[in-house]
Amino acid sequence: MNSPTIIYQEKKIIAFLVVLVFVLLATYVYLINSSILNVVIRKEAEELIAVTETENSSLVALYLRLSQAIDTDLATELNLISIKSNDVIAIKRPKTATVSLFSNDL
Repeated sequence: MNSPTIIYQEKKIIAFLVVLVFVLLATYVYLINSSILNVVIRKEAEELIAVTETENSSLVALYLRLSQAIDTDLATELNLISIKSNDVIAIKRPKTATVSLFSNDL
């Protein structure tokens, strides 16, 4: 007994399943592309980290080399003054509340 109602319901079910398969296929393709993109971005980030670490090491080496080159003649030429070991340096803190990403303790 193939009544028109049963055939219509079967067509609706088949159409729903076809739409579901396309939605699942699109989701699968999206997730695969997303995974590949994340791998590529991670590789680029790791390369950038390596370059940054190299630049950082170069800057530290430059700092150490330059800090060793400072002597009293250069200090007086730059108008730097010598302080006694018992001198105190005071830092004036603002009286209002401040927001900082770092600790305000010195």
